[in-house]
Amino acid sequence: MHMTGCLFVLKPIMLTLMANDIFNVTKSSVPRLPFRVEYGEKFNQYIYPIALHSYIAVFAHTFATIAVDGLYYSLIQHACAMFSIIGNTLENIGKNNEDIFYTKRAKIQDNNYSKTIHCLRRHPLVIEFAEHIESLFTKIFLINLNLNMIIGSLTGIQVLMNLDKSARDIAGPITMYIAQFLHLFLHFWQAQFLLDYSILPYKSICRANWYYASHRCRKLLLLIMNRTTSPCKITAGKIVILSIESFATILYLLIGSITLDDVFECVPPIFISITFSSKLLFIMLNSDKVKACLNKIQKDWQSLNSVEKVILERHSKYGQHLATFYAVLMHTTASLFVVKPIMLTLMTDDIINITKSSIPFESRLPFRVEYGRKFNQYIYPIAVHSYVAVVAHSFATVVADALYYTLIQHACGMFSIIGNVLENIGKNDTDEFDTKSDKIKDDNYYKTLHCLRRHLGVIEFAEHIESVYTKIFLINLNFNMIIGSLYGIQVLYLLIGSTTLDDVFECAPSIFISMIFSFKILVIMLNSEKLKTCLNIIQKDWLSLNTNVEKIILERHTKYGQYLETFYAVFMHTTACLFMLKPIVLTLTANDVFNLTKSSITYASRLPFHVEYGEKFNQYIYPIAVHNYVTVVAHSFATIAVDGLYYSLIQHACGMFSIIGNTLENIGKNNEENFDAKLIKVKDDNYSKTLHCLRRHIIAIEFAEHIESLFTKIFLITLNLNMISSSITGIQVLMNLDKGANDITGPITIYVAQLIHLFLLFWQGQFLLDYSVLPYESICRANWYYTSQRCRKLLLLMMYKTAIPCRITAGKLMILSIDNFAMVVKTSLSYLTVFRSMQ
Repeated sequence: MHMTGCLFVLKPIMLTLMANDIFNVTKSSVPRLPFRVEYGEKFNQYIYPIALHSYIAVFAHTFATIAVDGLYYSLIQHACAMFSIIGNTLENIGKNNEDIFYTKRAKIQDNNYSKTIHCLRRHPLVIEFAEHIESLFTKIFLINLNLNMIIGSLTGIQVLMNLDKSARDIAGPITMYIAQFLHLFLHFWQAQFLLDYSILPYKSICRANWYYASHRCRKLLLLIMNRTTSPCKITAGKIVILSIESFATILYLLIGSITLDDVFECVPPIFISITFSSKLLFIMLNSDKVKACLNKIQKDWQSLNSVEKVILERHSKYGQHLATFYAVLMHTTASLFVVKPIMLTLMTDDIINITKSSIPFESRLPFRVEYGRKFNQYIYPIAVHSYVAVVAHSFATVVADALYYTLIQHACGMFSIIGNVLENIGKNDTDEFDTKSDKIKDDNYYKTLHCLRRHLGVIEFAEHIESVYTKIFLINLNFNMIIGSLYGIQVLYLLIGSTTLDDVFECAPSIFISMIFSFKILVIMLNSEKLKTCLNIIQKDWLSLNTNVEKIILERHTKYGQYLETFYAVFMHTTACLFMLKPIVLTLTANDVFNLTKSSITYASRLPFHVEYGEKFNQYIYPIAVHNYVTVVAHSFATIAVDGLYYSLIQHACGMFSIIGNTLENIGKNNEENFDAKLIKVKDDNYSKTLHCLRRHIIAIEFAEHIESLFTKIFLITLNLNMISSSITGIQVLMNLDKGANDITGPITIYVAQLIHLFLLFWQGQFLLDYSVLPYESICRANWYYTSQRCRKLLLLMMYKTAIPCRITAGKLMILSIDNFAMVVKTSLSYLTVFRSMQ
C-alpha cells in the first residue's frame, strides 16, 4: 500500500521535474497534484500548500487502510490458529489408547473426555470471536465491495482508453487497478481462510481414533461435529459471503497489448509453458509425498487376496489405458504444433535458400520468440531449441498427469475393494446367526476392522494426492481458462471469416435446437428398456394403493403433471406456429403475392430458417418450404413427447413420496391412550405401516434413479446447447433492437421458448428434490414416541435413507434445481455479453 501511495504521489512530481521550466512552476502546463481538486481562483497562488495537503491526504488514507486491514488480517489469523489448535487436539484423541482401550473408564481417568470437553469449551469462544469479526467488518466490506467494483470498472476503462497513448497517461490507472485488485483479493482470501479453518475440527474428528474413545467422549465429539457443519464466514452486509469463489464472480481481467492478434498468438503458448513447467516443479518439490504414495501402492498390492487383486487390476488397467491415450493425444498435438511451420517452410519456392523464402522467419517457428538482432543469423539453432522445448513440455505434462491418473485409479480401486468386502458382510451367516458371537470366532468383526484400517490408509493416500496436485490444478485451471477463452475467440473469428456475423447468429440457434430435439428422441429410443421399467413401476404403484386418501394424493399429482404437459404442448405448438408464420406473413404482405418471382422478399426469407439446396433452390421453393414447415412441427412434437414423459414420471415419483409421507405422518396418532412400547409384532399396526412405507420408499428411490439415468445425458446436451443457443439468440435480439418488428419477432420467440423450456426442466428437478425429503419431515412431525422400539428402528432407517435427496442431474455434473437454473441464466447472459463485445 505504501508503494502504491508513493507511485501515485511520484507521478505528478516526476512530470513536474521533467517540465521545461521547473523553477517557474506557474508557467508549467503539467498537472502537479496526484488527483484533481478545486480551490477556486487562488489555486495557482497556493499551489505548494495545496500539493502538500494532497500528498499528506494520500499517505493518511494509506495509513488508515493499512491499520484497518492489518487488524482484519490479524484477527482472522488468530481465529484460524485457534481452530487449528482445537483441530490438532481433536485429531490426537484416542491415538495412545490402542493397547489399553476401555470404553467404561471412570470420568476422572478419562483423558480423552477431558481433552474433548476442553475443546468443546474453547470452540464456542472461537466461533463467538469469529462472529465479532464478522459484525465488525460486514458494513465496511459492503461499502468497500460496491465502491471497489465501480472504481475498478472505471479504472479499467481508463486503462483501455489510454492504451494508444504514452506511458505517463497509463501508469496512474494501471497502478490504481492493480492496487484495487490486490486489496480485494486479500480480503476475500483471508475470509476463505476462516471458512476452511472453521470446519477443521470436523475433519480432525473424522481423522481421529474416535473408536478408541469412551461413549461419553463420543457424544461430545458428535456435539462438536454438529456445531462445525455451518462454517464461520465473513460477509459484506450479510449479502455476499467473502470467499475465493465469490471473488471470482466479481473479477474482470483486462488484457491490453499492441494489437489483439499479438495477445491471441503470444499469450496461450506462454501460459501453456508456465502450466506444464509448474506441474513438474511441484512434483519435484513434493517428491517425499510422491514416494509415500508409491510405497503405499506397493504395500496395498502385497496385502491383497485373489478377488481383491482382480478389482484393483481392473482399475489399474483403466488408469494405464487413460495414461496411454493422454500420452498419444499430447504427443500428437505437440507434433502437429511442430509440423505446421516445417510444412510451411517446405512448401515455399526456395526451400534450400531459406533467406529467399516468402515466409517470414517468425512463422517458421512453433511460437513467437525474441532473440534480438541476430535472430535471422541463428534461425536453425533457434528452431531446434523451440522444437525441443515443445517436446520437453509435452513429456513433462504427460509424466505429471499420468502419475495423477495412476494414483487416482489406485485410490478408487482400494475404495472398491473395501466396498466389496463390506457389501458381503453377513451374507453367509443367515442360517447360523449369533448376535453375541465370541470376538475370536466373529469373522464379520475382523473383516470390518480390517476394512476400517484400510479405509483410514486410503483416505490418507487420497490426502497425499490432493496435497501434491492442489497447487498444480490451481495454476492449471486459471491459465487453461484464459487460454481456452483466447483460442475460442480465435476459432470463432476463423469460422465467421467467410460469412457475416448475422448469418452465424441466425443459423446457429435453429441448428442447436434441431440437435437437442433429435437427441432427445434418440436417447429415449436407446433406453426403451428403462422406460418400460418406469411404466411398469407406475402400473404396480397404482394397483398397490390401499386407501382413498392415497388415491386422491396420487391423482392430484397426476393431474398436475397433465396440466403441465398440456401447457407445455400448447406453448411449444404456439412457438412453432409463430416461427412458421413469420415468413408466411412476410410473403403475404409483399407487393405481388401471386407472382412470387417478382416479390421484393428473397426466397431464403420465405422459410423459417436458412437452408442450402443448391442451384435449383428457386425452382423447388414450395416443396422445400413444406419440408421445412413439417420439420418444425415434427421437432415440436418430439420435444413435447419427451418432456411430457419427464413431467409425468417426476410427478408420479413426487406423488409416491407424498403418499409415504402422509402415512408416516399419521404413525402413532391414535395410540395416545393405549400405548404399549412392547406390543406383539402381529398386533403392531404402526410397525406394519412403517415396514410397508419402507418397502415403498425403496421402490420410489429406485424409480427416481431410473428417471435420472434415463434423462441425464439428454439434459447434459440440452443444457450446454441451450446456453449457447440462447446467448446467440439474445445477441440477435440486441442487434435488431433498432430495426423493424419483422427482424426481432423470431429471435424473441426463440429466446423466450428456450428460457421457459429450461425453467420447466429445472423446476421439475426441484420438485423431486423437495418431495424426496418429505418422508424425513413427516417422521419428525409424527407421534413416533407413541410407537414400539422396533417401529422406531425402521423410522430411523428411513430417516437415514432420506438424508440424501433424490436428484436429477445433467450428465452427473449439475443438479437440476432452481438455484442452478439461476446460475445457468447468469452464465448464458455472460456469454451474451462476450458475443455482444465481438459485434
